[in-house]
Amino acid sequence: MFLHLGKDVLVDYKDILGIFDVADKNSALMKKIKKKQILTTSDNEYLADDNTVSCIVTCNKIYFSNISACTLKKRAESYLSGI
Repeated sequence: MFLHLGKDVLVDYKDILGIFDVADKNSALMKKIKKKQILTTSDNEYLADDNTVSCIVTCNKIYFSNISACTLKKRAESYLSGI
């Protein structure tokens, strides 16, 4: 089964390592991302223009989306509860 992250991007649930809220640009996670220059890595895919609110880490790529982490987690939980 797949999770829709935005802009016609689907990721297999089994590949997702974590979903993080990055709406607060001063959060500890965003500071680490900026410090390690992850934002400029070619393995990233931006699904939001300026209003990135979630970061989805998979086995192969890091996605930045404008769909809230809470919404993505609810979608994942609704799928996982049916297994």
